[in-house]
Amino acid sequence: MGVNPRDAHICMGDVVDDRVGNECAGVVTKTGNAVSTLSPGDRVVLWCAGAYATVIHCPAALAQKIPKDMGFELAASLPVAYTTAYYSLFHVGRAVEGEAVLVHSAGGSVGKAAVEMAMERGCRTFATVTSIEDRDILISRYGISEANVFLSNDATLTARIREINGGDGVDMVINSLAGKAEEAAWQVIAPLGRFVDLVNNPSHTTTTPPGVSYTQVDMLAVLRTAPKLAATVFEQVMRRIRDQNYSSSIPPAVKPMSKLADCLRASLTEEAKTVLTFKQRDAVPVSIPRKSQHRKLHRRVPDN
Repeated sequence: MGVNPRDAHICMGDVVDDRVGNECAGVVTKTGNAVSTLSPGDRVVLWCAGAYATVIHCPAALAQKIPKDMGFELAASLPVAYTTAYYSLFHVGRAVEGEAVLVHSAGGSVGKAAVEMAMERGCRTFATVTSIEDRDILISRYGISEANVFLSNDATLTARIREINGGDGVDMVINSLAGKAEEAAWQVIAPLGRFVDLVNNPSHTTTTPPGVSYTQVDMLAVLRTAPKLAATVFEQVMRRIRDQNYSSSIPPAVKPMSKLADCLRASLTEEAKTVLTFKQRDAVPVSIPRKSQHRKLHRRVPDN
């Protein structure tokens, strides 16, 4: 199962939800009578609610077969990142060949997927990262031009992108930053551009320039409230992965379930993707709720 920051926020009580985890991979053990696309024994990846479990029930449309040469660990790291990137770029952003796209936080799993998809579509792709190491990975693995990758705190980003882009801004921004970095993204967007925000900040106050569209993307809302759309996006993503259109996925860090707490904490500060695996004799720490101090204890008093 893949580990994501939202899982940590649920466990800490910052987000109220009784279903933790949204991606996993495994083997089909049973199917409903109406299911014709899957059979027991099929190797599948799931985009679902409540992935932190050993047995999962989900709609067949949200379980996709994985290639024979793909391991479960890599498969489990794909759904959240690739559905988010695909939905943002093509369903919301309507990216087409030749357009200029800026992807913020491209060192993370969603950012890498967005860069890969944008370049495969033929977009002129720009990206920001937080480290030189992430920049080198984008250049070597995804083939993006070194001149098109910037550090997130680069004060010259706006001017340099416009210079490279012939004086024009970008047609689309995939944003996952806040504060001054987000403000800089607004300065580089072109007239009639599309600003796709993955932050989901309810306090967003930036004035949208005339003609520019602004959309907040919440993939969990898509998964839970628009299951047909979710199934379509997931099927499109996995079909292209099976066809090797998207084949540059970086293997995730694989940890045993006994490291659950450490991995949840790390997901809040690290961009690297982590996947948890179940193994026999894994000891999983469990927090037992403390009884209320106000609870009255009753003791039976003998009759004599």
